[in-house]
Amino acid sequence: MTECATYPDLFPACKSRKIEVDFEGGDITSDAGSLLLRQVDRKLGLTRDLNKALHDPRSKGSCEHSQLSLYRQRIYGLALGYEDLNDHSTLRDDLALQTAVESDKSLASSPTLCRLENRADREAAKEISMLIVEKFIASFKKAPTRLVLDFDATDDPVHGQQEGRFFHGYYDHYCFLPLYVFCGSQLLAAYRKQWPKVEIIFRGDSGSCHNWWPNQLRLLLSSLAYILIESMRRLALRGTELARAQCGTIRLKLLKIGAVVTRNTRRVRMHLASGCPYKPLFWHAARHLALE
Repeated sequence: MTECATYPDLFPACKSRKIEVDFEGGDITSDAGSLLLRQVDRKLGLTRDLNKALHDPRSKGSCEHSQLSLYRQRIYGLALGYEDLNDHSTLRDDLALQTAVESDKSLASSPTLCRLENRADREAAKEISMLIVEKFIASFKKAPTRLVLDFDATDDPVHGQQEGRFFHGYYDHYCFLPLYVFCGSQLLAAYRKQWPKVEIIFRGDSGSCHNWWPNQLRLLLSSLAYILIESMRRLALRGTELARAQCGTIRLKLLKIGAVVTRNTRRVRMHLASGCPYKPLFWHAARHLALE
């Protein structure tokens, strides 16, 4: 089909006014809240420490995008709800995401991000799991007297012939069944010897696991994306109406905000939607994440 710039006849008139719709609005983003992800990431040092933990085997002189920017692009994208690598074919040119990643040019393509994921191995999964535990430990000012760890699995539907998939009778579709470990609302992925006097109570549920490392990396990157949003809730939304909100609710109300973006040599300016009903919450979170 030939792509038309405007479709004037698809929408009924409003009080005798024609309604014309196109995708020629220019540099407009639907993800202005990605700046909050950047803030909470800087506060946690999550992607910075991830980059330090994982070896980059590429020749630096021939790389257009640093490993740090690749991981930020992928993790922020997951936090914003973009699970499919193909989304980055256009998302890479979104000025809000570029700014969050700390770039002023097009981000990595889908094939580049795919190559990043496909060099995953057991060691990378181990390093990311250790990092998640370290961030969990760092969130406490002193050792707690008791930790209750919840072990449970959830379905991760697959839509192809991925290695390790299986048909699950309860969920009634093909899926992976990753096992999650939570302590309260915080996500854990591994155990290390720390706080030897802490009593640990184990609650378990049955589940299967798989051994396909790129998929394991995607699961762990999704876990890091969850940590960013959970940390935003814990650090910046305490006492607000979103203090106990699900991550999907926080994404919808604070991250998925439309804005017109202008960028020149001196500044990046985002004009967020005037009708956004969550302006006070956005500024509340931004102020708390800006505090040292």
